[in-house]
Amino acid sequence: MKTFKFLQTGVPLVICLCSTLFADVYTVPSTEYDDTFLRSGSPNTNNDGGLVLVGTVNSSDVLRAVYTYDLSHIGAGATVSDVTFTLTQDSGDVNSVSEIITVDLYELDQAFDNGQATWNSYSTGNTWATPGGDFTTKLASASGNPRNTVSPELVFSSAGLTSAVEAAAGGNLYLLVKLETEANDRRIFRLIDDSNPGRPSLEITYTAIPEPSTLMLLFLSGASGLLLLRKRSS
Repeated sequence: MKTFKFLQTGVPLVICLCSTLFADVYTVPSTEYDDTFLRSGSPNTNNDGGLVLVGTVNSSDVLRAVYTYDLSHIGAGATVSDVTFTLTQDSGDVNSVSEIITVDLYELDQAFDNGQATWNSYSTGNTWATPGGDFTTKLASASGNPRNTVSPELVFSSAGLTSAVEAAAGGNLYLLVKLETEANDRRIFRLIDDSNPGRPSLEITYTAIPEPSTLMLLFLSGASGLLLLRKRSS
C-alpha cells in the first residue's frame, strides 16, 4: 500500500517539479519589443511607425532597421538552446533589383529610443558613436529578393544569435539589420513592423534556472519516495 501511495502522490509531484527543468519555447510578444529604421538620406528624421525599410535607395541613401527586445520573461542565467528571428516582407518593392540579396543581423551596442532614433542619434541629443548605429558583432545572415518573388520571409538563426540572446536574458537585446553590401542601386526590403500581423518574430528555446525551493521540493519528494520503497521492501 505504501508503494502504491507513493505512486499516487510522489511520482506526479516529481514529474511536475522535473518539468520546470525542461526547455520551454517562448515567442516574445509585441508588447515587449519595438522597432524603427534609420535613413542616411534623412539623417535627422525619426521613421517610427509604419513599414520598416532595409536596403539602399543609392549609395548615399542607406536604410537600416533596429530592434529592441525585453527579455525579462527569461530570467538571467537561463540556458538558451535555440533562437529564430523572422522578418516578413509586406510586399515587394517593384523598383528594386530582382535578385537574391544577403541581409545581415548584428547585435546593436547601444540602446535606443524607437520614437526618437535617427541615422545620427539614438535618442534626442545623443549621437551614435558612428552614424547609422553602433554595431560590431554579426550574429547571422539571411537572404531574400526585395521584390518578394522568392520568399516573403527573412529567417535568421545561428549559434551567435543564440549566445547573444542568452547573454541578454533577464535584460534587453538590441539588434540591427542591414544589407551585407550597401550598393549604389535600389534594393529595399519593405518589412512589416511591430504593430501589424506578420510582425517580427523572436522565438527562443530556453531552460530557466529553477528556484532553490523547487530543487529542495524535488529532493525531498525523491527522498521520501525512496524511504517508502525501502520500508515496503524491508
